[in-house]
Amino acid sequence: VLDVVVMPSVREGFPFLLLEAMASEKPVVATAIDGIKEAVLPGETALLVPPRDPDALAAGILKVLEDPEFSRQLGKRGRQHLEKNFSLDRMLRETQMVYEDVLQG
Repeated sequence: VLDVVVMPSVREGFPFLLLEAMASEKPVVATAIDGIKEAVLPGETALLVPPRDPDALAAGILKVLEDPEFSRQLGKRGRQHLEKNFSLDRMLRETQMVYEDVLQG
């Protein structure tokens, strides 16, 4: 059983791992860097900490582990955020819109 997903990246493209965590309703503790900040809602769907700050990372992990209700809410809101913003249907609609714009010149 996985209690928390931790992503202490210092550089990230698009954090697919976080989408997988949110799909599984797992709480996320990650660094506040580009890529990650765009994929989550800080404090609502993930707990973000400064990069290269092991004390802050440890404190974030402990907060999630020691507060089951906070942990559950992060996971639940993460799943809702994922379904609203990163669903397959939305991706297909937005891709179709891009193609339609290109074809209409």
